[in-house]
This record gives sequence, C-alpha cells and structure tokens, in this order.
Amino acid sequence: KNAYIGQINMTTASSFSGVGGTVLGYDILRNPEVDKAKPLFTEKQWDGSELPIYDAKPLQDTLVEYFGTKDDMRHYPAPGAFVCCANKGVTAERPKNDEDMKPGQGYGVWSAIAISFAKDPTKYSSMYVE
Repeated sequence: KNAYIGQINMTTASSFSGVGGTVLGYDILRNPEVDKAKPLFTEKQWDGSELPIYDAKPLQDTLVEYFGTKDDMRHYPAPGAFVCCANKGVTAERPKNDEDMKPGQGYGVWSAIAISFAKDPTKYSSMYVE
C-alpha cells in the first residue's frame, strides 16, 4: 500500500527536517516495529565503525496508517496545500521491442531513500537523501 498525499503543491526542500523537526513513525506516532528492527547490513565508515542500515518499511507503514490510501483516506493534507517535501524525479524511456537500448532508455527506474536521524534534534537536523 502507498500513503495518500495527493493533490498537494510540493515545495522542494533541501532534504533536512530542521532543528526540532520530526519524522512520522520515528519521532512522533512511533511505530513499535522500529524498535524491533534488525539491520539489513552494515557499512564500514571512515573511522572503522560500522553503520547499521535498516529497512524504511516501518516508517512507510506509519505513513499509510496516518494518511490512509487513495481508496481509504484518513488524515491527508488539504487539497492544494503547499507541503515541504524532499523530492527527486527521473524519467526513462523503455525500448518498444526487445532491442539494444539507446542512451536514456532503460528497463526500470530504481530509487532509494536514506534517512539520518539526529542524535540531538534540539541542536541538529535529521536528513533525507533520495
């Protein structure tokens, strides 16, 4: 399921929540699955420490529970509202037949999001990278 946030005017931000900012499912309306989650894998950092990488599914589930879906709307933004969003976009054309791809063509578009949570949100901002 996908959360319904349709009919909004997206104001693109530079991917920070701001000091005192919150993340739905983590800081507010915390999904209990966040606390049960095990890392998918770890990445070695420049200082030798291991950075755990988690699935964002519990946060996505919270968005669905809060906003609802297109067919079952709940607390969705007002239609036409200006909403600050982290935003990335890409367009790729798919070849019409089974033929060699030309520049700009592809058989799929991949995306990912990374969220870095501030240890002290009274001094620092959390960050989203799409």
